[in-house]
Amino acid sequence: MCLKVVIPGSLERRRSKNRKWYKRLRSLSKFDETNKELPAYQEIERQGIQMTHIPKFYGMVDTNRGRGMLLELIQNEDGTRARSLRDHLDQAKDINRYEKPLLELGQYLIESALVIRDFSVRDLLVKEFRDGHLKMYVVDGFGGHTMIPLNRIRIFAHAAARRRVRRFFRNIAQRYPGLSALETKL
Repeated sequence: MCLKVVIPGSLERRRSKNRKWYKRLRSLSKFDETNKELPAYQEIERQGIQMTHIPKFYGMVDTNRGRGMLLELIQNEDGTRARSLRDHLDQAKDINRYEKPLLELGQYLIESALVIRDFSVRDLLVKEFRDGHLKMYVVDGFGGHTMIPLNRIRIFAHAAARRRVRRFFRNIAQRYPGLSALETKL
């Protein structure tokens, strides 16, 4: 299992580095990702969505650093910790092997109508299996930040999930041109 807690001082840094001046006026609690992710996990559970590409959520626990989320630890089949997609892509000899698992993840998010807030290659972990196949897990960015929560209505959530996945694939293609065909295959 994995415990996700807010690192002391990170909320202050996140607020001070915000590009929009008016967002820097918000309270620190608005920068706490747990406040956004907890309701998203509860909604996933309520809807009965299969957690095939996201870590399982086991609940909240009190720690000496405050409340934390107890989550499944994503590990490779050999027991080592899974690394981020960014680590994999930056060191990849064959970048094409990441296309199929990325498409599977994109399809999962769209079919499940899961909208990821800030999609990034750092927020995906790659689980490696002994037979060589890969599986992607989203570990950060759950929960929307819209003023009007239309993402609770399934048809809007599907459309929003598709837009976010396509935008993510475009961003990947800009940095890793070997994956430029991703967006057209979705």
